[in-house]
Amino acid sequence: MKKLILFALALVLTSFAFAGLYTLGDGTSNQYYIPVYGSYDYSWNKVIYTAAELQDLGVPAGEINGLGYYASRVPNAPYEFDEVKVFIRHTDASAATTTYPNNTQFQEVYHGDFIVPEIGWHYFMFSNPFVWDGEDNIEILIENYTGYWQSDTPSYLFHSTAPEYLAAHHFGLDFFPTGQGTLYNMRPNTRFFTETIQPPSATLVIKPKDGAVFVPTNSVLNWEVNPDATGYKIYFGETNPPAFLADVVNNNTYYPVMEEGTKYYWQVVPYNSFGDAEDCPIWSFTSSPSNLVIMGDGTTAQNYVPIQPGQQYSVSQTVYDRNMINVSGRRIEQIAYYWNAKNTGVNNDDWSVYMTHTDVDTFASPNHVWIPLDQYTQVYSGNPIFPTTEGWMVIDLDAPFAYNGTQNLVIMVVENSPGNTSGGSFIATSATARSLRYQAATPINPASIPSRNIVNYMPNTAL
Repeated sequence: MKKLILFALALVLTSFAFAGLYTLGDGTSNQYYIPVYGSYDYSWNKVIYTAAELQDLGVPAGEINGLGYYASRVPNAPYEFDEVKVFIRHTDASAATTTYPNNTQFQEVYHGDFIVPEIGWHYFMFSNPFVWDGEDNIEILIENYTGYWQSDTPSYLFHSTAPEYLAAHHFGLDFFPTGQGTLYNMRPNTRFFTETIQPPSATLVIKPKDGAVFVPTNSVLNWEVNPDATGYKIYFGETNPPAFLADVVNNNTYYPVMEEGTKYYWQVVPYNSFGDAEDCPIWSFTSSPSNLVIMGDGTTAQNYVPIQPGQQYSVSQTVYDRNMINVSGRRIEQIAYYWNAKNTGVNNDDWSVYMTHTDVDTFASPNHVWIPLDQYTQVYSGNPIFPTTEGWMVIDLDAPFAYNGTQNLVIMVVENSPGNTSGGSFIATSATARSLRYQAATPINPASIPSRNIVNYMPNTAL
């Protein structure tokens, strides 16, 4: 893993060698307190960089326009912090203290969200550049006001400053902490961005992911900040290539007007005074149709329903409550399951999908039996296409199913392709006794399933 990080770091350093970026620190170990810590509602940290260090890097006196940090691990990507403030000041101090500083004695250079989409360098691009005098140390204060915590948080590469303590941090729940912090002799590898002398490179998509489906029509287009760009040309529309839509400055988001059930193409072209970025990819996504029903909002990756990817052959039945569907007289023409794309699903082909109505709410006793095949209508037979990135796996049905709107819906999926897939999982919601499953080493006859196990999950499903 360390070799991979070093290789990626070397590539990034090479690509920005002439772009006014100065990198301080080459550590390869991980810490998660600085620049932003996500496992508490609120946090702050402060870091000192000495004038000698900046001078040795070749940082010129004058404007500092941004800061970069190398994320070495990103759980639940894209990882989002909703409100972050960055402050900078000159200082005579050569070591950190535990005291929370008065931020009014600093210059605020950034106020906004901070999104970490993947492993790599990520930047705070300043709306108010800081002018370094070329002689004094500088102190950077970062405050996180997101207001909620997540169970995991990104990690960042750091270098040791021992025996000197050049950083301090503190965090809190429910309110922003202003008490004494903890001294820290680990400082994140940091980039100082001053100016650029070449066109920017292409940027990366954050959301919607390329190829995404069921994207809400009020969604935002969000892309990775490019430190060399002064703006972004946005191309967006129903044709490929898309037409020019807007010029975005000092932001990496845009809210387009979208219609329901429409496939859109979009492209972001970073630019600066030296020209436009080249080889910018065109991405696409499809907005949600007006009659979309999504059942389940859980986040559990499991390997039982609708199929068992790690088994040779499998079958499942799942009951969906009529109140979740909440429509009558509906022709179900497609279904979709949410796939985490940890593997390709290449050995999980040959699906047969069946639907029926039932008055049974769960498979708990006394209903701990398979619903017989002769009560079902077959709606699909074929090889579904697994998405290559996390998202919905959509199956267009061969025969639409007329849902009556008054009973519960049952979906049975039989997977009879030899081989299996390790690592890939479907995302599910906890639901007591909502599903049955069975796996075998030989092809399964859905008319005669020899045994069953209750599953306390319902796969997140879209109709």
